[in-house]
Amino acid sequence: MEEDSPTWAIKKAYQTERNIAIISISTLKSMKAKIFLCLLCITGLSPVFSQDHTYQVGFTALAPWVNNYRFYNYDEQKKADKTGFIGVGAGLFYKNNNNKIVLSGSLTSDARLPFGEPEYAAGSVRSHIYAIVTEATYHRRLFHKIFLFAGPNWTHHWYRLRSSADSISSYNKFDQSIGLTTGVEYQVINQISAAVTYRPAIVSLDRKQYWHTLSLSARFHLILRKKQPTLYGSRQNNKMLLPGE
Repeated sequence: MEEDSPTWAIKKAYQTERNIAIISISTLKSMKAKIFLCLLCITGLSPVFSQDHTYQVGFTALAPWVNNYRFYNYDEQKKADKTGFIGVGAGLFYKNNNNKIVLSGSLTSDARLPFGEPEYAAGSVRSHIYAIVTEATYHRRLFHKIFLFAGPNWTHHWYRLRSSADSISSYNKFDQSIGLTTGVEYQVINQISAAVTYRPAIVSLDRKQYWHTLSLSARFHLILRKKQPTLYGSRQNNKMLLPGE
């Protein structure tokens, strides 16, 4: 068929219009899909941002009291376990009914006594292990006062040799790891809770071995912002409250 013939021109115009129609339909379907996803997101998030949504934002002070470590003893050149006392930490939390998100950091030590280290004799050599942890955890209410939580962490394992002997020098060693934070939290009252936290290393970035910390801690919560459902627009006794009532 010759390109200059009327039949060829009509057929070409028909194909062009058909292609335009297909593109328009595809574009419309894509727009519908985007609109549907937007509506789905808005609908899914509407309970979070609705007028009747209840939440709390606050500050948490952490007091790790008993700490157990799996670490590497650089002085003895072997893997070791050790249990000690004392730690400190802080974080921010967002709580919504049965859910809570916490961003926190903490430092745990291996003090031999619950209230600190004893006095050592002159010329003594002792080793210490610390854990510096940054983590984000999601907490889910399991029972009335019991929460389960889990999330990722970044941990600096700090081994420290302290020597007052002239023949041995003090030194520090650091090992980093990426791991999992998991545990259970018991809410004693609204402002105080107790938690058992287990932090196994998943990826060791320096010395390739298994590391962990296991801590028993107390947590103190200070609410900075709190929002509860408003009376306007809510139903009480099956009656809609109106302005001025």
